[in-house]
Amino acid sequence: MKKEQGGIDFHQTRVQREVEDLKVASFYEDSGNYRGAYLRARDAVSIDDDDAQAHLALAEAARRLGKLDEAEAQYKKCLTMDPVPKVKKAAQRALKEMTNGG
Repeated sequence: MKKEQGGIDFHQTRVQREVEDLKVASFYEDSGNYRGAYLRARDAVSIDDDDAQAHLALAEAARRLGKLDEAEAQYKKCLTMDPVPKVKKAAQRALKEMTNGG
């Protein structure tokens, strides 16, 4: 039996935690809290290093924080993973913008 407090389940699976981290990272990104987005995306990557969406979220937040080397590395990681064409296209577009088209 799972213990709950105030309707909150404190016994999440790793997958549930990663999904939550990505949702919160997206919320933070949309609200301009790039540090919060970065930290939650980094947590998601630490849970599942094979998730291209988590790496894309981390790249986006790192870029907004001016961590351009890290952002570039994360975008490139997305390109090598390519499970979802949408992720690959977003990473390619961001890298092109970062390098002024080159």
